[in-house]
Amino acid sequence: MKKINKTVVFIFGEYRTFNYIAPYWDCLDKDKFDIFIFSPNKTRWLYENLRTVSVDDFTKVIPHANIKLHSYDAKNNDNKFLYYWKEFKNILEFNEYKNVIISRIDSTLFINNLEFSENNIYSDEKGLDCLFYGKYNIMKRYINDFCAYNPLKKDIPVDNIMTEILIKKYNPIFSKYTNPIFSVFYRENMVSKFEFKSKNDFKSSFIDFYESGKWENDNKEFQAIKMVFQRPNMQ
Repeated sequence: MKKINKTVVFIFGEYRTFNYIAPYWDCLDKDKFDIFIFSPNKTRWLYENLRTVSVDDFTKVIPHANIKLHSYDAKNNDNKFLYYWKEFKNILEFNEYKNVIISRIDSTLFINNLEFSENNIYSDEKGLDCLFYGKYNIMKRYINDFCAYNPLKKDIPVDNIMTEILIKKYNPIFSKYTNPIFSVFYRENMVSKFEFKSKNDFKSSFIDFYESGKWENDNKEFQAIKMVFQRPNMQ
């Protein structure tokens, strides 16, 4: 086991708005963070045709990021989640980091601090699959638990399973703006509507913009962000 005095950041999902939002992530200091990005080799901008993405598309934005691409498959979302989390599991088997953060490619990542409880996992307050983080030991156990559960054997959405395991076993703290890390989706329909003056102004401007709801009227698809999360009984 190699001990690494950093925080590891696992980023997953389609490229989508990566080039717009990634420059403003608070995890770009390579002396403090190791970044691993897992993504399909194709992406779609809203309803346009699929286009191919390459490792260079990611590294020209974050040169020191570790990138792993896989074949695009729009149908097997549950398979993709299990694939991503097994990749996280494999890395943590051989590398002991101080902290572990899991977030999506098409999301903000605002880090207020890295002062986490040893006994809690923190997660997105909407109950979606956007953000999970905590100390190494507890995050490793959580990732292992999810990888051991086969979501394809039950008719339950995989993100529900992730949250159900979290609630039953890990005493989660759901994120607010003032908690250590805050992350929400940055969708395609936000790009043309969100304006900010400078990089220093980005965080406060984005939170105001997100809460205003000005971005959510274009397409019913984006209403999912504000849905009340229904947690199924896994018994």
